[in-house]
Amino acid sequence: MKCDKVNHTKEEILDPGSPVWDGVKAEKIALDSTPINTIPTSKYIVETIKREKIGKVKSIEVKSLHNGKEIFFWCRWKDDTENREITDVNTFVDGLGMMFPMKGDAKIEEMGSKKEPVNLWYWRADFDDKPHNLTAQGIGSTQASEKSFLFSKSKWENGYWTVIMGRPLTVKAQLKEAVQFKPGQTFKAGWAVMEGSNNERGGAMSFSVYFRNLDLVDGAPAKARKG
Repeated sequence: MKCDKVNHTKEEILDPGSPVWDGVKAEKIALDSTPINTIPTSKYIVETIKREKIGKVKSIEVKSLHNGKEIFFWCRWKDDTENREITDVNTFVDGLGMMFPMKGDAKIEEMGSKKEPVNLWYWRADFDDKPHNLTAQGIGSTQASEKSFLFSKSKWENGYWTVIMGRPLTVKAQLKEAVQFKPGQTFKAGWAVMEGSNNERGGAMSFSVYFRNLDLVDGAPAKARKG
């Protein structure tokens, strides 16, 4: 996947309806359901997973850009229902996750390891577009950072979610909690989607079964796109 450099502001790129994204090619990424035996969760959730067919979302479209200061990911997937609020113990919200290995060749299905930790970006429809920054060193080891430098904008329309998540390329205050991006280098990324109407939450979700390469283009910005 290519992440071009563009000469646009954070506000312009973060807008889900911005024409900045019109000329950027989307990559369609297939998603599969999480195996039950990899979900370290309560008996209630496991029983729910057995009743439901977890992994309702089968694919996600992704684009990426950076402006030399921040990096952005445009994510779009089909979802017939907009689930933004938790009204009781039996309702769940839609969610999106991204995973970046911070060291070595971490395994996406194992959520990294102590020797190969991963950085996770976690957006949820009820987070008021304030994504959480997480780290993991294996299944069941997820921890949230005290502070998140992530930002997002989201929109549900005509049966589709469009979510743009972003962050400064480097976060020196979180060298051990956040992947540090540098133009001219190649990184790895993975995606996951939680369908609230299908009782998906926690580790019950759809996910990309392997990492995709992410090439951050250095040099002159791509030609500006006109609105």
